[in-house]
Amino acid sequence: MKRKMRSKISWVVVVLVVIGLIGMMRSFTFAQDLAPLVGEKKFSPKIDSVLGALAEKYLEGKAVAQDFARQRKIPFEDDRVTVILVPPLGKFAAAIDEASLISYGVEIEARSRHLIRARVPISTLEEVAEKVRGVSYIRLPYKPLPLAVTSEGVSLIDASVYTSAGYEGQNTRVAIIDLGFIGLAAAQVNGDLPPTVITRDYTGGGIESSTVHGTAVAEIVYDVAPQVQLYVINIGDEVDLENARDYCISEGVDIINHSVGWVNTNFTDGAGVICGITDNARANGILWVNAAGNSAKMHYQDFFLDTDGDDWHEFTSGDETNDIQLTSLAYIYVFLTWNSWPITDQDYDLYLFDDALNLVAWSDDWQTGTQEPTEAIYYIAPAGTYKIAVAKYSATGDQKVKIFTFYQDLEYQTAAHSLMAPADATGVMTAVAIDQANWTTGPQESFSSQGPTNDGRTKPDISAPDGVSSFTYGTRGFFGTSASSPHVAGAAALVLSAMPGLSPDELQAYLEGWAVDMGDAGKDSIYGSGRLRLRLVAANLESLIVYPNPFKPGVGHTRITFAGLTLKATIRIFTLTGELVKKQDVSGQYSWDWDVKNTDGDELARGIYIWVVTNPAGEKRTGKIAIIK
Repeated sequence: MKRKMRSKISWVVVVLVVIGLIGMMRSFTFAQDLAPLVGEKKFSPKIDSVLGALAEKYLEGKAVAQDFARQRKIPFEDDRVTVILVPPLGKFAAAIDEASLISYGVEIEARSRHLIRARVPISTLEEVAEKVRGVSYIRLPYKPLPLAVTSEGVSLIDASVYTSAGYEGQNTRVAIIDLGFIGLAAAQVNGDLPPTVITRDYTGGGIESSTVHGTAVAEIVYDVAPQVQLYVINIGDEVDLENARDYCISEGVDIINHSVGWVNTNFTDGAGVICGITDNARANGILWVNAAGNSAKMHYQDFFLDTDGDDWHEFTSGDETNDIQLTSLAYIYVFLTWNSWPITDQDYDLYLFDDALNLVAWSDDWQTGTQEPTEAIYYIAPAGTYKIAVAKYSATGDQKVKIFTFYQDLEYQTAAHSLMAPADATGVMTAVAIDQANWTTGPQESFSSQGPTNDGRTKPDISAPDGVSSFTYGTRGFFGTSASSPHVAGAAALVLSAMPGLSPDELQAYLEGWAVDMGDAGKDSIYGSGRLRLRLVAANLESLIVYPNPFKPGVGHTRITFAGLTLKATIRIFTLTGELVKKQDVSGQYSWDWDVKNTDGDELARGIYIWVVTNPAGEKRTGKIAIIK
């Protein structure tokens, strides 16, 4: 618990309480009620405060510590806690002295380039933090979230344009990096996944562990692209994620689907460990497709506001708590960060109260200049109303604060900037959801996260269907951006099977270029470039047609269409004397509509013109166009 509030309740407030008008002064009420509940920080600045609290509980007894760990969702077993060991900023995991770790009884579970996951004896936790060379900070693992709210999508996205032409994802490799694949074998027996799936488990719990989520995601990719080589990779934290990325690179994977979101890893600005992992995949030739998140109603962002000077944030004038509702016993996950990344001395803290303003959980990590600007609460609670509060401990300004919850809608919500990492990464193609029942008209799912990023980029990138039936979820439907993302990954596999050698940038550009624009004109922060729609370019120029010919404006003609173009083509229009009047480079389009104007935008005069179409393969087609006016 934390320091007492600096402000005092004025005699005016006391009088108001006495005369029964306290309801009119809600912010002062909270200042009075919350002030006695906080005290000075007492745990090491190099460990999460909840880990310090666990060590304190352990001194009271092992059973007390186990109960605390269960309630706070801390991985604690056999007197050891599973943590992430963080090296100094900019250093690799090799900077940490592993021999010294072992001398303190630490069991190293996994390493990636930048981090170590280890089981540390709770009795030596603080010594490890303070004495082991290369350990900058010890924290709990980041908490990944499967982005499901709990196929028709194949026809909705026009996948048959490819499959009917024989392009079904063959010669492409798609990896599903997810949090569990329960029911994988059953889905294979039922024919909803192929027997050729390659599996990889980084958790130690087995591929069919934790959740059915990954299996359902894989089913959608297979529905869309039935000849793709699938990899299903089970992870549990950021160390596993980095290792999974490296494995995909080594296997020559073309596309990764990650229907998972990560909180408290950046300020929705494309930075941080998780986005760095995905951007590296893109740099190594992999198209990373990610679900945007389902947090439009479970996200809040605004500048810290404290009009009464009591160091508690006001979510609106007079209200210092953001309420959530539980209808039954459930976990409450609350995450706080602020725009002081990557490390900071601007110190804010996070508190959770019940409806009677009893403090039930808190996070008050130190921020002294070497720690990330994050706080997190995991707490199991019975049904009721709970109140989230943010306090300023030591900050020179009023930073912009951001809150995510996992399972409960917030009283005060901010739909904008609600993307979960790595959906905000520059190297990721981000998918949002439209219910398949509303596919052609929208709107976007009300829970679907929205952009833009906090560094000013337009995200998401594309919309895809959810609410589709599957073997795993049945006819009740697979809802969430978790379901929309694999439709995009499967579509990308179809395109790549027809046009091998496309770069991730080209592949994303084609998918976005063919999308049906929705919402505001052009790419926007709700629908991205629009709803996913597949189009097929020609294998060669043999089927090229140019129409209408002759072109007659008098009968209503407004465009001349060049249809049957290859992946890349150049169209030139000449007069009979050889003068070039129009040139157009076309990429990734089956057809191009010409407005029958020259390069300067002037309408062409009546007469006969020569058209020439070429492509990088050396093909060439020519013909004549008659313009009759």
